[in-house]
Amino acid sequence: MPASLPSPPSPVNGSGNAVAPWRSVARDCLVILGIAGLLALMGWATGLEYWLAKLLYQPDLSTPLGATAWWLRQWGAAVPGYLALAGLLVLFWPKLWQRRPLLYQACAVLAFTALLGAGLINQVVVQELADRHRPRETLLVGLAGHQLPAELVGNSMPSGHAGIAFALAAPFFVWRRRRPQWARLALWGGLAVGAMVGLGRIVLGAHYLSDVFIAAAISLATASFLAAGMARLQRIHPVWLVGGLIVASAAVLLGNHFRLTLSANLGTPLPTINLPCVVNAIPATKPAEGHQLQVQLEGYGAPVSNLRLVATSTSVVLGQGLGFFHSISCTALLKVEDSRE
Repeated sequence: MPASLPSPPSPVNGSGNAVAPWRSVARDCLVILGIAGLLALMGWATGLEYWLAKLLYQPDLSTPLGATAWWLRQWGAAVPGYLALAGLLVLFWPKLWQRRPLLYQACAVLAFTALLGAGLINQVVVQELADRHRPRETLLVGLAGHQLPAELVGNSMPSGHAGIAFALAAPFFVWRRRRPQWARLALWGGLAVGAMVGLGRIVLGAHYLSDVFIAAAISLATASFLAAGMARLQRIHPVWLVGGLIVASAAVLLGNHFRLTLSANLGTPLPTINLPCVVNAIPATKPAEGHQLQVQLEGYGAPVSNLRLVATSTSVVLGQGLGFFHSISCTALLKVEDSRE
């Protein structure tokens, strides 16, 4: 990977920092995309990733493996996301770009790799083009203990959680010529965290191995390109920074395609169901307390975790909370309890 790439003599910018030639950036991207693409292709062509998905799948979150995978799902992407946000806020520190140019560039590359690479390119562009269903929706259906929780419904290629985790390696491309020890720490730390998060997503049945490789490729290639750009730009004016953030965030929020399954247990008497779709009712096949409503949503927007069914004793509605959503469609199935003795 990029750690083994030679470092040719480079011009310097006004701050005395080395500026990587664009040929070096192109070479980095070719190496990153070539290695990750080859590994992903081999996993798919040989069937290794399908075998691995079945071997590692653990639907029981009470087991050590399942609990660890769920913990990685909760925090493995959240912590890198918080660090990227912190890096973004650092960019507004007065004169930091002059006093600590390497720190400023590293924070910028980390923040925008998470936003543009793991966010816009990964979640909006590539996932939409790939349109690949998750293992739990296809390959793993019918296995013992199989479940389909709402958070695991959606496109599989590439892994968003792993993409954000791999973004931790982004500062490597800023530091590798001037701070090689910091660079190696960032690179191997980011790769390790990304690999663990990706493995956890495979355990939960949310992604294939190739989804993790492609996520790594997108994040690392984006970081290499951004690092070269920041070495030349040196500083992002606050006005352009705010404007770019608004545009990029809106693109990620509004362009994110999702499929989501929500469910709710309804008491008796049956409340009024006010949803943007027709509700089909069928008899429940198993004894249950009350009625069970299952709604499959599809649309665009984020954060998906803010979509929920709000059920009271009198009505059921779709709650959207804080977020941006559009073009939402749904199908609803109501399993009606048989009240006859």
